[in-house]
Amino acid sequence: MYTIYTKDDCGWCEKAEKLLRDSYLEYELIDVKSDPETLEMFKRRKWSTVPQVMKGDIHIGGYEQLELHIKGGYWKSKYSEKK
Repeated sequence: MYTIYTKDDCGWCEKAEKLLRDSYLEYELIDVKSDPETLEMFKRRKWSTVPQVMKGDIHIGGYEQLELHIKGGYWKSKYSEKK
């Protein structure tokens, strides 16, 4: 399962969601601004942009890294769908 950390009116977030949806991969969206724990996590990890995409506890990165991850087949070969 993928997690997309997002915010309103984020074009890159929408593209990340579409990429996962078109690849038939499960995901959840978490709005950064509506969740205090997520805001704190962003501060600890020094993330300043969205989207930030996770696969289980593995940080993929932003949209471009997600695209490489999906198109490169890493989601099939390196990571189990259980994470």
